Amino acid sequence: MSDGYSDHGTHPSGKVRQMASTANAILRNASETLRIARSGFADFAGPDPARRDAGFRNAVVFGRAVTNVLEHLRGKVPNFDEWYKPKSLALKEEEGFRTLYQLRSQILKEGTGGPSISIHIGHMDTADLAPLMRNPPPGAKGFFVGDMTGGSGWEVELPDGEKEKYYVSLPASIDMSVTHQIGDEDAKHLLSRYLNEMQSLIAEARAQFGTEDAA
Repeated sequence: MSDGYSDHGTHPSGKVRQMASTANAILRNASETLRIARSGFADFAGPDPARRDAGFRNAVVFGRAVTNVLEHLRGKVPNFDEWYKPKSLALKEEEGFRTLYQLRSQILKEGTGGPSISIHIGHMDTADLAPLMRNPPPGAKGFFVGDMTGGSGWEVELPDGEKEKYYVSLPASIDMSVTHQIGDEDAKHLLSRYLNEMQSLIAEARAQFGTEDAA
């Protein structure tokens, strides 16, 4: 006997399961994208100056990509646009978030883009640097304090003639503070706010469209 569905059709319960499975896969992808962005943020906010530039770019690019991934839910779950459009508009109305989007486009299209940097030196004299001056790395050509990442160290010439930076930690006796800014806002604070917003967006999407923990 027929159950009312053709052999070529899809039983409603099967269609619902397929829809839920697709939504959960997209939500997992969004969570993984955010994880990469947070890893970049950790590098940007961390102590190693050599990782800050790449960390910042990864945080901006992958952080912004979270919404791109979530938009794959459109057409795969009911009422996506009704849920998403108000949230998308709210993100666009936030000036700092708009700036991050512009930076993301600049990074992807031009390979450039980063926060501005402000360095304040409260106290430093040659005696503070003396321990570092006594132990330069091989090929050292000069010492710098506070480059575009906020790091300090030696400029080193490699055997092939190329020059690289060898970062070191300054003695605690040197009073130097480094601030990275995007517009009028501290870059770390802005990125942290944005990534937390993406985390909330994923959680809300999971509650609205998912049927399992997609973290």
